[in-house]
Amino acid sequence: MVRGVLSVQDGGRVGHQARGVFPSGALDPWAFALANRLAGNPEEAAVLEGIGGGFAARIRHPMTIVLAGSPRPVWFAGVPLAFYQPHRLWAGGVLEVADGPGQHYLVAVSGGWWAPRWWGSRSQALTMAEAGWYRPPRPGEVLLVAVPGQAPPDGAEGLAPQHWPRYPAEPTLRVWPGPDFERLRAREALGVALTVRRFSRMGVVADGPRLYEGGWAMPSRPTVRGVVEVDGAGQYLILGPERQTTGGYPMPFVVDPLDFGLLAELGPGSRFRLSLVTHPQELWEERAARRRLLRSLAAGHGEEQRSPAR
Repeated sequence: MVRGVLSVQDGGRVGHQARGVFPSGALDPWAFALANRLAGNPEEAAVLEGIGGGFAARIRHPMTIVLAGSPRPVWFAGVPLAFYQPHRLWAGGVLEVADGPGQHYLVAVSGGWWAPRWWGSRSQALTMAEAGWYRPPRPGEVLLVAVPGQAPPDGAEGLAPQHWPRYPAEPTLRVWPGPDFERLRAREALGVALTVRRFSRMGVVADGPRLYEGGWAMPSRPTVRGVVEVDGAGQYLILGPERQTTGGYPMPFVVDPLDFGLLAELGPGSRFRLSLVTHPQELWEERAARRRLLRSLAAGHGEEQRSPAR
């Protein structure tokens, strides 16, 4: 039984945007990397990603899973399971994931989930759900483990709650100046509460202050994950993993990769703010701290390294 939106996602398909192929991949790269490390996987192994509602599945073979993303109630055979901690599941039990309260979650399995590779990636694209290998799992479908029998390293432990990724109710996204920052009244959008209108894996659509009036004649240009496009009516589009590969609206900002994961929790009606990066050294230090944590988890002693806050 599947509720909400469920798909298999890995690190995405890289290097094909010139052919019009968007990358796909996990909504929250940081939670994705943590889940795989805790499961004993390479960082790019495929996980199950849920948006909105949960699901129920009967386990056919013993496996080890790790739950990540925004915490919600999860049970196996009626026993609650904690997030960011390896759990050994036995054959015949039922895994149940509740419908919230968070918007997105991940289920990593030791060995990674299997899905057909398309252009080097197992990621399934929800915006092309009818296109063969892109198709997400359907109710009643059997999902396979890519490398059966794999397990986390000996001595692997969970990550304490104070080290988990944070998803504030009204987050502030750190942004860099985009290619049109100086051509627009871009500073008028900084620090202002923007309200989310729509959310999907293509991106977040929000309402905010107008940065220019009327139309804006310009050719389409390549896009990157996290780029902020703005139209003349004050509609903001922050592009996600299933974005269009080119865009014709002005691009005043680009969200820093450290804050990509915050987009995953921006459901309709939620609010967020943009803050221009002023101290790049702080971001470099945070990236270094994340790398140290991942190395520590790979060695099987995650509690010895303090996780960077987010």
